[in-house]
Amino acid sequence: METSLSYCRASPDSCSAKLLRKTIPDVLDETTEKYPDRECVVFSADNERRTFRRFKEEVERLALGLVRIGVRHGDRVGIWGPNTLEWLHTQYAVASIGAILVNINAACRPSELHHIVAKAGVKTLVSASSFLTQDYYEMIAEICPSITSSLAGKLQSPQLPDMESVVMYGGEKQPGVYVMDDVMSMGTAEDMKVLKECRDKLECDDTSNMIFTSGTTGAPKGVVLTHFQSINSMHHAGLRMSFDKIDHISCAPVPFAHIFGTNNISLFHVLFGRKMVIPSPSFQAESTIKAINDERCTMMFGVPTMYIAVLNHEWISRYDVTSVRSIFVGASPIPPETLVEAKKVMGLEESMSAYGLTETSPMVTMTTRSDTEEKRIYTVGKLLPYLEMKIIDPETQKTVPVGSPGEVCVRGYAVMAGYWGQEAKTREVIDDENWLHTGDVGSMDSEGYLRIVGRIKDMIIRGGVNIYPTEIENFIYTHPAVQEVQVIGIPDSYMGEEVCAIVKLKPGESTTAEDIKAFCKGKISHYKIPRYIRFVQEYPMTVSGKIQKFKLREQWKNIADE
Repeated sequence: METSLSYCRASPDSCSAKLLRKTIPDVLDETTEKYPDRECVVFSADNERRTFRRFKEEVERLALGLVRIGVRHGDRVGIWGPNTLEWLHTQYAVASIGAILVNINAACRPSELHHIVAKAGVKTLVSASSFLTQDYYEMIAEICPSITSSLAGKLQSPQLPDMESVVMYGGEKQPGVYVMDDVMSMGTAEDMKVLKECRDKLECDDTSNMIFTSGTTGAPKGVVLTHFQSINSMHHAGLRMSFDKIDHISCAPVPFAHIFGTNNISLFHVLFGRKMVIPSPSFQAESTIKAINDERCTMMFGVPTMYIAVLNHEWISRYDVTSVRSIFVGASPIPPETLVEAKKVMGLEESMSAYGLTETSPMVTMTTRSDTEEKRIYTVGKLLPYLEMKIIDPETQKTVPVGSPGEVCVRGYAVMAGYWGQEAKTREVIDDENWLHTGDVGSMDSEGYLRIVGRIKDMIIRGGVNIYPTEIENFIYTHPAVQEVQVIGIPDSYMGEEVCAIVKLKPGESTTAEDIKAFCKGKISHYKIPRYIRFVQEYPMTVSGKIQKFKLREQWKNIADE
């Protein structure tokens, strides 16, 4: 990389492994042939286990059934539900047909479901029967009323003209839908011929997934990713983690519907032939702790909020979690104090942090096992092979000097084709030189290590001075009573914005706003000390575990009037 400007291209040494020209079904076939009797996945709450051989057989049965009900190459198939075996079956069955999997968050409401199904032109919707208190059939009927009087596979809805079929699992048979168990028994020799034709037509540059962004900043958009992008993103991430050499057992409480779950958990572990342990249908700290204990997991994948919840849960002292030698942190930067706590509680030898987003398949940078502890704690690593990165001034669009904050831009094979059916939105983030403008604020050091400071939309401008919330959050995390903190900007008639900290305390702890301000005094710049501090029990979250700061800003925007 140039020493004066924040630009880097992956070094030739890091590109020693070639890009793979494979499809997702190729990956499953090859791994099954290599490790047929190795456990592929364990759903620990139900003690549901599958070897690669059995998993592949079940995937093929579902693929044949989907062909029987009319799914073909290029069709969009929605998958809606929490983390279950059926979700994984669907992911690989759809890929083997050459259809496009449309990920739908398990917690979405009817209006959100309608938006995604209509925008993507979903032909077949595969759905759980329920999730927590939500009745999925009722919600489907709300957006597609004709389902209650239709035959399965014969939906005709003016509101959703592309949707023909709904396949449900996990509950009683309902009017107008197929039952997944029945679909898995429908396949015939003729369907096998059609499936083979679809597979022969499939190319690695075909679209494999449409993953809707999780909505931390507004309405979700459908990110279009190919087999080639996802496989290579996971391949190079895995090589950096030495997953080709270490036989990890991974605890993975991340939702499948998110890019982290679809690629970094499911595809990643199938690609390398490693066992993934799924603690529960949705994240629960207690089930995650128990899964680590029962399966002797050597690695954990998660977002910062998950680690914080696990490390502060009362069950952490009841079970043995010292088998965890390594943790992988994604989605957003983890507070350094949380990593320090994880080293105390678990048998932790290393932590790996990464940076990426749905629009980049998702991996961009990652630490290595040989990095210093400081690099692994305070950065999200260096660029992965075959990619370019620069940090720019959002106003001038010029590359900033090394060490200066600016917008992170990425270019290379991993960048999405675009947002489905939204050319204008695509052009807003991918420029004429094919740079993806991420909206994230970061800085790059002289060695190419990236630090993420926050989101451009999260940046606080107080009296003309730019303030990045992450820096303040990381300091307040060191307060002994604080479990979690989110810093936002609050409108102010004089300063433009003022700093506000929304704090969640550790169980059994208490403190005051004045105490936290006193804790900050003399330790961080006076203008960064929050003027407002409020305490909460929970934060508004996406289903993938990201905190929705835009909702916090909306909730507390009138705090100055209190």
